[in-house]
Amino acid sequence: SGSGDLGRYSQARVSSGPTSNTVGPNTRLNSTRFSVGFASFRAPVSHNVKPPVNEQRNKKMSVCRRRVILWLLLAGASIGGGMAMDLILRTSSFPILFRFLGLVGMFLAHFPLKRTGRLLRLLGGIEEWGCTTRLVTTDIYRCMRHPHHVFVGVFMTCLGLLIGHLWSFLIITISQWAWVIGFLFLVEEKELAEKFGEQYKAYRQRVPMFFPNPICVLRVFSKSIEIPRN
Repeated sequence: SGSGDLGRYSQARVSSGPTSNTVGPNTRLNSTRFSVGFASFRAPVSHNVKPPVNEQRNKKMSVCRRRVILWLLLAGASIGGGMAMDLILRTSSFPILFRFLGLVGMFLAHFPLKRTGRLLRLLGGIEEWGCTTRLVTTDIYRCMRHPHHVFVGVFMTCLGLLIGHLWSFLIITISQWAWVIGFLFLVEEKELAEKFGEQYKAYRQRVPMFFPNPICVLRVFSKSIEIPRN
């Protein structure tokens, strides 16, 4: 090629004209035709932006949900580990009366667990899964500060009785109560004091942590849940 061709190609001309292309069922693109010398191409320009993904999907899993998952893993490991030990050591089963008491205990523990769950949903101002924003001090929470955790421990102890072998009972009971007590002292009490301040400190002074007055508990369960009106 000569200098004339070089000069002609070096003078790049750019012409544009909008054309309409449809890509996919919901996306519409405007493309611009470019001509540089003898070469031409289309550059698609998107004018419609796809809506962002649902914020709930991008949201991090709440700390309360992660704790429940961790507890479920611990419960599964303790049950499986205890039963494996009983199979390996061939331990004898408990008397049928003990296993029946375990079944009855699980049935009875179900009611306070259901009641506390409902109280937290109705009065706790839940924003994230399982995490409350208001301090609940009515109903069974006026008898003890942590009824839900305590009855989780009772439920799991009774499950160990129902399974009815020594190592299953010991591993389930010890691991679950270690989790409950350790979590309450090391995590829950501190978090509640930080979240609710003086309100929780006053509540802590007048309401026991674990061992309620039996009369208080009986009075609570003799009535249905009462929702205080603001």
